[in-house]
Amino acid sequence: MTLKLPGSFEKAVKLLYYRNYFSDELEQKLLEFGYTEKEIKVAIHKCIDGKYMNDEVYAKDYIENALAGRRWGYNKIQYKMSEKGVPSEKIKQYLSAYYSKEKEAEIKELIIKEKEKKLPVEIDSFKKKGILQRLLFLKGF
Repeated sequence: MTLKLPGSFEKAVKLLYYRNYFSDELEQKLLEFGYTEKEIKVAIHKCIDGKYMNDEVYAKDYIENALAGRRWGYNKIQYKMSEKGVPSEKIKQYLSAYYSKEKEAEIKELIIKEKEKKLPVEIDSFKKKGILQRLLFLKGF
């Protein structure tokens, strides 16, 4: 007896119920569940047509959340989006449309101020500068 998988569209909608996915990310997820390429393409088109998903809107929300919420810089956002399977051309397109250098500068300044408050007063400026540079590097600035 073989187990029948639910339809790829139903599975895609169920996944999208819990969180947003980029279409390329959802495609990989459905492949992991054993659906065929053809089934996946049909399911993704149905999801887009039914307005269950929209890569453009999700990219905007993702970038805004990464900047303001997680306080990530350009490089970390680019890396995380590529981990999700988004093609590099699309990443560049989304970042050029939704990434704000002004917002980045504000966040960078905020991160530095918060970290400086936590550092001991007696730490020398050279060591302090190194700590701040490492922190900004880890955040993708």
